[in-house]
Amino acid sequence: MRLGIDLGGTNLAYGIVDQNGNLVARDQRALPNYLFDDVVALMINIYQQYAAQYDITQVGIGVPGIVADGIGDDVSCVNLAF
Repeated sequence: MRLGIDLGGTNLAYGIVDQNGNLVARDQRALPNYLFDDVVALMINIYQQYAAQYDITQVGIGVPGIVADGIGDDVSCVNLAF
Protein backbone atom coordinates (compact mmCIF):
# COMPACT_ATOMS: atom_id res chain seq x y z
CA MET A 1 0.00 0.00 0.00
CA ARG A 2 1.07 3.56 -0.66
CA LEU A 3 0.23 6.69 1.31
CA GLY A 4 -0.04 9.94 -0.63
CA ILE A 5 -0.15 13.30 1.12
CA ASP A 6 -0.96 16.61 -0.59
CA LEU A 7 0.02 19.73 1.35
CA GLY A 8 -2.31 22.48 0.19
CA GLY A 9 -2.81 26.06 1.24
CA THR A 10 -5.41 25.35 3.93
CA ASN A 11 -5.82 21.56 3.98
CA LEU A 12 -3.81 18.39 4.05
CA ALA A 13 -5.39 15.80 1.73
CA TYR A 14 -4.25 12.19 1.91
CA GLY A 15 -5.13 8.72 0.81
CA ILE A 16 -4.09 5.12 0.45
CA VAL A 17 -3.75 3.32 -2.88
CA ASP A 18 -3.06 -0.35 -3.43
CA GLN A 19 -0.44 -1.89 -5.73
CA ASN A 20 -2.83 -1.51 -8.70
CA GLY A 21 -3.45 2.18 -8.05
CA ASN A 22 -6.95 1.66 -6.64
CA LEU A 23 -7.99 4.20 -4.03
CA VAL A 24 -8.58 2.37 -0.74
CA ALA A 25 -9.10 5.29 1.66
CA ARG A 26 -8.94 9.07 1.61
CA ASP A 27 -9.56 12.03 3.86
CA GLN A 28 -8.43 15.57 4.54
CA ARG A 29 -7.75 17.76 7.52
CA ALA A 30 -7.54 21.48 7.97
CA LEU A 31 -3.99 22.64 8.64
CA PRO A 32 -3.58 23.57 12.32
CA ASN A 33 -1.54 26.62 11.30
CA TYR A 34 1.35 27.29 9.00
CA LEU A 35 4.15 26.29 11.38
CA PHE A 36 6.49 23.67 9.99
CA ASP A 37 6.69 21.52 13.13
CA ASP A 38 2.90 21.34 13.52
CA VAL A 39 2.34 20.31 9.90
CA VAL A 40 5.09 17.67 10.07
CA ALA A 41 3.56 16.33 13.31
CA LEU A 42 0.18 16.08 11.57
CA MET A 43 1.70 14.15 8.65
CA ILE A 44 3.43 11.76 11.06
CA ASN A 45 0.14 11.25 12.90
CA ILE A 46 -1.66 10.47 9.64
CA TYR A 47 1.04 7.96 8.71
CA GLN A 48 0.82 6.27 12.11
CA GLN A 49 -2.97 5.99 11.90
CA TYR A 50 -2.87 4.40 8.45
CA ALA A 51 0.13 2.19 9.27
CA ALA A 52 -1.94 0.63 12.04
CA GLN A 53 -4.51 -0.46 9.40
CA TYR A 54 -2.47 -1.02 6.23
CA ASP A 55 0.94 -2.36 5.25
CA ILE A 56 2.35 0.92 3.92
CA THR A 57 5.48 0.40 1.82
CA GLN A 58 5.82 3.88 0.30
CA VAL A 59 4.92 7.46 1.15
CA GLY A 60 4.75 10.37 -1.27
CA ILE A 61 4.30 13.99 -0.24
CA GLY A 62 3.38 16.77 -2.65
CA VAL A 63 4.23 20.29 -1.52
CA PRO A 64 4.20 23.65 -3.27
CA GLY A 65 7.50 25.42 -3.30
CA ILE A 66 10.81 25.98 -4.92
CA VAL A 67 13.71 23.58 -4.85
CA ALA A 68 17.04 25.15 -5.76
CA ASP A 69 19.65 22.58 -6.80
CA GLY A 70 17.35 19.87 -5.40
CA ILE A 71 19.34 19.28 -2.22
CA GLY A 72 19.99 20.63 1.23
CA ASP A 73 18.96 23.93 2.73
CA ASP A 74 17.96 25.40 -0.63
CA VAL A 75 14.42 24.09 -0.23
CA SER A 76 11.48 26.32 0.57
CA CYS A 77 7.76 25.73 0.85
CA VAL A 78 5.51 28.73 0.36
CA ASN A 79 2.82 27.31 2.70
CA LEU A 80 4.99 26.87 5.78
CA ALA A 81 6.79 29.19 8.17
CA PHE A 82 10.29 27.93 8.90
